[in-house]
Amino acid sequence: MRPTPGTLLLALALTLPLAPAEAAAQSLGQAPQSGGAGGWAPPTVGFRVGYDSNERATVLGAQLRIPALPSGLVEVMPTADVTFVTGLREYQVGVDVVVVSGGRRGGVYAGAGWGARNTIYEGPERDTRRAFTVVFGLKTGALGESPFGTQIEMRWVHPDGPFRPKVLSLGVNFPLWGRGDGR
Repeated sequence: MRPTPGTLLLALALTLPLAPAEAAAQSLGQAPQSGGAGGWAPPTVGFRVGYDSNERATVLGAQLRIPALPSGLVEVMPTADVTFVTGLREYQVGVDVVVVSGGRRGGVYAGAGWGARNTIYEGPERDTRRAFTVVFGLKTGALGESPFGTQIEMRWVHPDGPFRPKVLSLGVNFPLWGRGDGR
């Protein structure tokens, strides 16, 4: 039996926080740190633009990344997206929990969550269905002296039925206070 992409991503999400921060610290000849500066990593607000390869459509989205741990290794991520299909707008909202390998400094992240997607599925009427989501990406903390970080993300959405959006997006995240990377 072959593992599904969701199973692989979940396994990756559960193993990411085990070593990366310590490995990065050792490669720089420093003692391991648990997430940078003291206190909680600040929440960030982000905007992204992407492409849904199943719908062949542009996606615009927004998110709030809220640290669930002071180090920023785990984030709760409420999201909202609009997919611009020819003659139709599809709407999706959700909440994901992601594990970020480098905490507030950024790194590879993976997670899953639940949401709702509103579109025309089988008939002429719009319908809202619950959806399971899987997300995988790479994000940076603040870049140089800039007040923002970036991200690239792949998101798979699994509502009831045969409809399966998958979106590749690029985004920008702004900390609500401070720099967001522990400096």
